[in-house]
Amino acid sequence: MLSYAQIKLEASKPEKERQKILTSKGIRRKPRRYHMTDEKAKELRKVFKETGVFQNPYKKRGVSYAIVQSLIELGIDKKHSFLDVKKKIKEIMSGINDKNGNRTLWDVFVNKQPINRITGKDINGRIISNFILLQRLSGLHVYGFKLRQLYTCINIYCPDEYGLPLIKLNTQFNNEDEVKPINEFVKT
Repeated sequence: MLSYAQIKLEASKPEKERQKILTSKGIRRKPRRYHMTDEKAKELRKVFKETGVFQNPYKKRGVSYAIVQSLIELGIDKKHSFLDVKKKIKEIMSGINDKNGNRTLWDVFVNKQPINRITGKDINGRIISNFILLQRLSGLHVYGFKLRQLYTCINIYCPDEYGLPLIKLNTQFNNEDEVKPINEFVKT
């Protein structure tokens, strides 16, 4: 099975120039880009080292941005309750409008209909799923790769008294190879 490292060069090309690859499901499609340039990663690491302010690598219009930004604002390298993180995510997403300017990103996220109405998750389940998604560093869909490039990951710890996880943005690594997300809450 292919790894992202094997297709990273192809994924670095502009989308129109990317060649299709054969996925694990036997489908040929163009690879998605989950990384930033090495120069950009080096620049963001340098700013963090000089200022102590972690630089969010995700685009401002998505839930990944809001999750990482909430952990930055609540405090890096500290465990935070799910409810505090959720409240901060809501605050951040409520301040950003969708591309049409009609609704906030929070409204869009909360009102998104699940693909499967029977097994679809509530808002808490969808947020937790996004935490887990940002931990993914293997396979072809490495959503946490930009964090890894910044020697960082999201850790998910045992549930609190309400059965909800504790979340931490861990910036205590010295290189990409050391980055190993912890998930004590749900096995992926």
